[in-house]
Amino acid sequence: MNNNKYILNFIAELIHPNLEINHSKYFPTKINFWDKVVKHGSSHLVLPLIYSSIQKKKLVKYVPDDLLNFLKNLAEINYNRNKEILNQINQIVKILKEHKISYVFLKGAATLLYKKHDTIYTRMIGDIDLLIDKKDINNAQQILKNEG
Repeated sequence: MNNNKYILNFIAELIHPNLEINHSKYFPTKINFWDKVVKHGSSHLVLPLIYSSIQKKKLVKYVPDDLLNFLKNLAEINYNRNKEILNQINQIVKILKEHKISYVFLKGAATLLYKKHDTIYTRMIGDIDLLIDKKDINNAQQILKNEG
């Protein structure tokens, strides 16, 4: 029973902060199960969150060692990338404040900025989304380009 709905239900239960995993429903399992978990987790950018959830819910013994190592390495890479992105966000904040330009961070950048501990390990962020008032957009764009 390794269809997509089954896998997605497992991932949803795994990453939900308050749900416990029904061990008899999912384990023991075949390798094919974990391949599909990785496939869907990757497509939804939640592999670091899956790794963290496996740890928190004490499911390590059910996960193949090679997969656990892969997820751990990916989570570490993600953490380091998020630290760099957070530094960039803080630089942008400083620059925009210096020039008295109002801004609002959105999506992953906002989550990373305001919930650092919760997201720096688990959230996969690829860019920094922010809103700037229409009257300031050209000025802000030029300032940020000049600052590199």
